[in-house]
Amino acid sequence: KVITTRAFRYRRQTRLSCIRRKNRMWRPAYVLTNRNKIALLQRPHSISLKSQLSLWISNKLWPVPLYQLAICFAVGFFLQSSDVSFFNGVKSRMVTLNERISLHRDSWSTQALISAELSLVFLMIVVYLRRAFLRTVLSYTRWLYFFDGSEDKSLWTSIWRFSMKVGMGANPTTFSHEAILPSLPLPNVSMTVKRLLGSLAPYLGVDSSRYKTLRDQLNEYSRKQAAGSQRRLLAKTWTSGNYSTFWWETSTFLTNPKSLILNTNYCAVELRETPPSTTQAARGAVLLYLLANLRSLVFGGCIQPQLFKDTVPLSMTQWKRAFSTTRIPLIEGDELWTFPRSHSQHAVVVCHGSFYKLSILASWQRLFSPKSLQKQLEWILEDASARVDKRKKMSWPLCCLTQLDRREWGATRCEHFAKGTNKQSLDVIERAICILILDTEVAPQSLSERTTTALNGNWGCVWADKGLNFMLSADCRFSVHAEQSALDPAILASVLDCLQCGEIASMYDSEGNAIELEGTAIHSQLPERLSWEIDELSKPLELAGKTALLNATKASVSVLKVSTYGRPTVKSFGLSCDGFMQIALNYAFYLLSRKFALSAETVPTRLFSNGRTETLRPLTNEMVEFIRACDTLDKKNCLSGHSDARDRCIQLLKTACRRHQWLLLHAMTGKGVDRHLHALNLATQLRTHERCDILDT
Repeated sequence: KVITTRAFRYRRQTRLSCIRRKNRMWRPAYVLTNRNKIALLQRPHSISLKSQLSLWISNKLWPVPLYQLAICFAVGFFLQSSDVSFFNGVKSRMVTLNERISLHRDSWSTQALISAELSLVFLMIVVYLRRAFLRTVLSYTRWLYFFDGSEDKSLWTSIWRFSMKVGMGANPTTFSHEAILPSLPLPNVSMTVKRLLGSLAPYLGVDSSRYKTLRDQLNEYSRKQAAGSQRRLLAKTWTSGNYSTFWWETSTFLTNPKSLILNTNYCAVELRETPPSTTQAARGAVLLYLLANLRSLVFGGCIQPQLFKDTVPLSMTQWKRAFSTTRIPLIEGDELWTFPRSHSQHAVVVCHGSFYKLSILASWQRLFSPKSLQKQLEWILEDASARVDKRKKMSWPLCCLTQLDRREWGATRCEHFAKGTNKQSLDVIERAICILILDTEVAPQSLSERTTTALNGNWGCVWADKGLNFMLSADCRFSVHAEQSALDPAILASVLDCLQCGEIASMYDSEGNAIELEGTAIHSQLPERLSWEIDELSKPLELAGKTALLNATKASVSVLKVSTYGRPTVKSFGLSCDGFMQIALNYAFYLLSRKFALSAETVPTRLFSNGRTETLRPLTNEMVEFIRACDTLDKKNCLSGHSDARDRCIQLLKTACRRHQWLLLHAMTGKGVDRHLHALNLATQLRTHERCDILDT
């Protein structure tokens, strides 16, 4: 299994604009792109009752503009005043209904009430029709397949472009586009089976007995059992909008009994050489302030929704789970809890094995200033250092318990954390916005060692159940350990980009300390140190410590920096960068093991409602043909001028990259294989109450 880490770069304030190239296939949309929005992220934002009401009304009416709203009320007033036979019957029924619910008043108020009711009815019809129209328009995905620089000039694509320009509403809030995103399309069973066999052919071989057996079993399932399961998925698509996401999260992540470290969680590591501040408490305070302010901006609808190629909206539902989300272990299966803002106004700071509750928001959702947060973190560092020798010695940190197998950790949680002091302290951790780990030891200097430390949980110092764990080393370099069932790496990358854009030199003074911001609150109380009863936790802690040590020894990450060429060089050859990297990885594996391997790549499906990811199988017949051609090509003959062999390899490389690009687009547009097969498997089990052996394999 290859574990990749998303490393993010520091961008100077003068180079924050995201330049999108015309032929670029995919690039994550950065939310903050100019200095005005950077100032918005730094300025404290609180969500008042008035802003919440305004946001609710805006989301309910979007994409209807104000002039159409005025037209609806004008039509309602006109119809109430006019003498149309059809609407006379409607008005008489409204009068009767108003009398029954005690809304009948004098003549003038009755007419005004009927006008308002007619206007609201017309407004609801207009909102529904516009959303249905945009949902239908966004279901068209043929324009995606013109990735080689050519332009689709067909009639349907021209109509699609015109409809997008005319139909899209102005000034959307963060989650306005969720109402118009189409449902994830349900592929045909025969086509899914055909693509599955096509992905297995280069690995197993068309003439192998195993391939023939799988082909016969899949074809038999397609003829006899798939129809009923497909009907269930079609009904699920009509009711939920996405037939795959809920089942995928539940059965793949939440019911997986394995430890989260190295199986589910991932990490991100900072790349910049010099941090903006050399004071650990100051940088931790600024990061906590920016993260809490970003949460207020997201739920206040102030962050612009992400767009694909500046035109097509992407699903933003995972942004709701980027804060205050915890995976709760249970005996039979886990649950994913996202706590509301009213119950999550603090962060948990871990230092020298001690846990502290640090309030980030004051009353009325007001943010504490970075300078005030820095003073609180400085007190935590001093108190934790003083308590290192005083506190009861534990063989392993308490965070190691989260690295146990999920069923073991769930049983330990139910037995030792269900009541008393442990339950109160655990509730504080699970309701926190995030966890900040202050590491006082010297951090490794090499990027590979830092990535390994972040991935294995810093030897058991991260709370693996928490959605976000920020690890801040003694040299003020930070990394993030995240839980994947809560949010995908692409969402975390966008969140970190926002933090990086807001964390500039103006957030610190000349000495590297955090500044005081106008409109923020000041702490009046010290952080609360969490207490634990660990007398009966010796055996679970010993087992958890061994598991953490085993995970730490298993993880080995090597970061390779490629400086001789990059994305522009690959694009200049007319190749797909993603396909180029997948071919390079498979070629390297073939040179080491002299065989091919089934690999997987994550592809976003956020073009659809509540979309997350789809699995892409990069190994294709075209890739195998290119690798074997390059392997048989003699290096000496290649350098001596045999251009025919080189030209053939180049042509095979282009063909393999083009094939990979088509598979990537199929996965993005809901025509993938794995999610459909997984949903068919679960639907078959629900229908027949038996496991389907062919789909389980």
